[in-house]
Amino acid sequence: MSNPVELVNFDVYQFSTYRHQFNVVDSAGAGYSLSGYTARLQIRDPVSDALLHESTSADGITMGATNLTVEIPGSAIGAWTFSSAVYDLFIVDPLSAARAIARGSVKVFPSVTQI
Repeated sequence: MSNPVELVNFDVYQFSTYRHQFNVVDSAGAGYSLSGYTARLQIRDPVSDALLHESTSADGITMGATNLTVEIPGSAIGAWTFSSAVYDLFIVDPLSAARAIARGSVKVFPSVTQI
């Protein structure tokens, strides 16, 4: 599989759950089988490189046959004290070889509606 890294920027709102589905394709554009793969997403401070949030296929990333869904719960986002960060998303094959599939910025906006 040699597909380019997808650029997707996350706009998240405090206390609201964020979900995004990524379709993983091969160089021909066909769905790439994720059987046996795991995934890891890290959100980091762009200046200090400090880890701000991490999700894996064990908690927060749901693996499909040829796609994966990142879900960050509103309770986690509500606790964030930063307003801007960067992330990258990797899939890891059964032999522990990692491949980046997405990257981008994370912008955190305050929620103004109270429920």
